[in-house]
Amino acid sequence: MKLIFAALFCAGVLVAASSAACELLQARIIELPPGCRHGREFHPPESKWRTRNCYTCTCSKNGDIECCSLPRPVESEDCKYTFHRKSCTYELIPNDKCIHEAWVG
Repeated sequence: MKLIFAALFCAGVLVAASSAACELLQARIIELPPGCRHGREFHPPESKWRTRNCYTCTCSKNGDIECCSLPRPVESEDCKYTFHRKSCTYELIPNDKCIHEAWVG
């Protein structure tokens, strides 16, 4: 049973990491002060923040939270990128053959 759960969890992580996407989290309206609670953090209305998984989240006026993953570069045989989790950025690996053409997300 643990093996099945671990396999499903890993598959979910791989699918989530493979493409840029957004999700709208259900509103948790907080009476005083107004804003959004994301995990243990409180965010004022119309604020933006970045999560430890490099999602950019926004708190709406009504308490909805929208979190989007980063757009990612399209890799090819000639173009490879390194992802830096601390800064949530991609860096092109230097190469004479690569011409950066597109981002996905």
